[in-house]
Amino acid sequence: MLVLASYDRYCSSSHLYRLRSMSKIRKARFIIVTSTIIGIINMLPILAIYHWEETLDICLQYSNLLINIYISSQILLYYISAPILMIIFGLLAICNTRKSIVRTGSQSTNIRGRRTQKQLTQMLRLQMNIHLVLTVSFSVVYSMTVLSPSTKTPNIIAVRYLLAVCRDVQCQCTDHRLAPTVCPMEYRPHQHCFAVYTIGVVGDQFFSIHTDTAHP
Repeated sequence: MLVLASYDRYCSSSHLYRLRSMSKIRKARFIIVTSTIIGIINMLPILAIYHWEETLDICLQYSNLLINIYISSQILLYYISAPILMIIFGLLAICNTRKSIVRTGSQSTNIRGRRTQKQLTQMLRLQMNIHLVLTVSFSVVYSMTVLSPSTKTPNIIAVRYLLAVCRDVQCQCTDHRLAPTVCPMEYRPHQHCFAVYTIGVVGDQFFSIHTDTAHP
């Protein structure tokens, strides 16, 4: 969903109608439903990979070549490709915002646009840094415990669960207050797509920055 949100920011900030139309509610709903179904199908093998060991009272993973290939593909998809795509779309959104500011002729609009563009850059950098730190940390621990069962010690498992909770909170805590600041030049309330424009932690940070700027 964070990748979709980054893609939505890029589309809504574009001056091309074809890309801006991707932010319409109908298309957003279709993409959300489709990606959710694909995600569920992609995660179904997890039900067969893990089993409950009653004697040890823990959940264990079967190990063979196909399972290792599947786990490796999950790591590549969720912990390598997804962060890279999020960074790419975030940087493209910043470039589109700068182009929108240049196209406006009003000096007051340019001043306001430069301020918003700076805030947007700070927000996206915070979002990408937080996401990368949590995702990379979790992926390293997850890869260790999955591909090398000998590393599955109580301490490592505790760290893995802690990182998983932090990652889930980061992905699920959204702040709709920032929607109009994502692209003020192109923002339309009826086109606000996905409702996942930023994570909650970054939302609080950026809202504080926005308040300090508005009330020096």
